[in-house]
Amino acid sequence: MIWKVIKIWSFITLGTFVVAGIWGYIIWPFLFSDTIVKNLDTLPNEVVVRPAQYGLPEIGIKSFSLSPDNQWLFVIGFTETGEYKYILQNFQSGKITLIPNNQKMEQTALLSRPGCWDQSSSKIFIQSQFINTAFSLDIGSPTLWQEQEGVRDMFGTLNQCQTRNIAFEISNLVHIKETNSGKSVEITSAKESQKILATHTLNGVVEEGVTIGDTVISPDGKNLAYIFSYSRAGFAPPPEGYIINLRGEPELKFLGYSVYGPFQWSADSKYIYALADNSEISGRRYSIIRWKVK
Repeated sequence: MIWKVIKIWSFITLGTFVVAGIWGYIIWPFLFSDTIVKNLDTLPNEVVVRPAQYGLPEIGIKSFSLSPDNQWLFVIGFTETGEYKYILQNFQSGKITLIPNNQKMEQTALLSRPGCWDQSSSKIFIQSQFINTAFSLDIGSPTLWQEQEGVRDMFGTLNQCQTRNIAFEISNLVHIKETNSGKSVEITSAKESQKILATHTLNGVVEEGVTIGDTVISPDGKNLAYIFSYSRAGFAPPPEGYIINLRGEPELKFLGYSVYGPFQWSADSKYIYALADNSEISGRRYSIIRWKVK
């Protein structure tokens, strides 16, 4: 009798799981689907730099920037012992230079934003959390950081890194707005208000918001790179990278998942760089990746 009851109970339990699985399979897309990545072209990518090449842990690269002439790569890293590490690499020769901190830098809370270059590619700036303080480095002799006082007027440049959007104001090219109570975000042309360039919409019923970030125009003004991120029910999936053309018929290109930025365009607008997780196994591995746009 007991075994008969156990068999019946097991059958009911198994049946419940099967039914729940079928319903879960049917309902899941409606609860947790993001319509934007379906049937999109994914641009091929290649790894430019892995953290291990600089002696950094897998998530040790915090930010990077390219010089306007595409000759230099500047990387801000973070060691396992909690120390900042500054690296300058010559793209042509491959030579890597480790830039030592000075005493004042060690006492200053620095920001992990990408370094900002001057237009001649001869000097790079990094910003501290103090409103009026920054540090500069002369690329010709990259062994000593110079403290820059009285740079309050430069902070628009340091915050925004104008060398990433030189000659372009994003607001003059595109408008970005949330719709449908934060469940959608729409990118439209600033010059043609009815022209929708891209729309990201979450289909689920438990969304909490969508965001477009790190918007960067290519130097030729033809493309916009950006990061799309969203959260639902306290869970934030990895951010996604995209490129949309600003001229002609809208054509959205998907860069991939786990694209964290900051975006950096090559001077000829043929490549876009970003910090991303390109690993095929579980775990975070932040490498500098580049995609060929055209």
